[in-house]
Amino acid sequence: MKKISLLLALLLSATFTYAQFNVTDYDDVQILDGDIRAFNSTSAADATLYFWINNESQTDDIFVRIQLESITNGDGSSYQFCFATLCIFDVAEGQVYPVNGGPVTIPAGGTNAQFDKFFNENDGDGNNYPMDFVWKFFQVDGDDNEIGESISFTYRFDPNLSITDYENNLGITLQNTISSDFLNIESLNNLSFEMLSLNGQLINSGQIEAGLNKINTSNLNSGLYFIKFSDGNNSSTLKFVVK
Repeated sequence: MKKISLLLALLLSATFTYAQFNVTDYDDVQILDGDIRAFNSTSAADATLYFWINNESQTDDIFVRIQLESITNGDGSSYQFCFATLCIFDVAEGQVYPVNGGPVTIPAGGTNAQFDKFFNENDGDGNNYPMDFVWKFFQVDGDDNEIGESISFTYRFDPNLSITDYENNLGITLQNTISSDFLNIESLNNLSFEMLSLNGQLINSGQIEAGLNKINTSNLNSGLYFIKFSDGNNSSTLKFVVK
């Protein structure tokens, strides 16, 4: 009986250790490891990134922290970060949040509190861009030790980005953001892509080559969609509308 109890305890411990989560924005689009979310504005309406941390386990609570891994071309001032119902207005490179009170508990099948967000309102020095903030979501155990797979993404501010440049870190130009038959895409690199509905459902996937590419959208219903490009290390997500 002791051996059976010990085995059961180990199995339960392993299940908890590998419990996993995902992160989505308020459009239900996943924030994936390596993603870049880029903004050319410092207005709250345009540059606020609200997020959900979703516990994928239906049986176990999980404990989550967020770390600001690095800042490029900025000092963390005038950056609003809300997590665990608390908001701060200056962030620090290397800091793990929450600073006080331990990790945030995400209940089984549940999420974090509403209105947790990232928002940069610092315009920078006018010369050095992009301003990048690399954030990491990670799970911890009962002793506050990191476990499982983390999710890191970049919040980017660059006032020089135009609509067609948006998230163009992979050398992509989306030549038409409104489509009825095809998306016309110019790329500097060979990339993979995933096409997603507004609720995050995978609709199509494939490869594009360096140069001009066409992706068929004639079978899609009218509405807003996302297309995510990846080179295996970095990714960019763009929006388009089907008429």
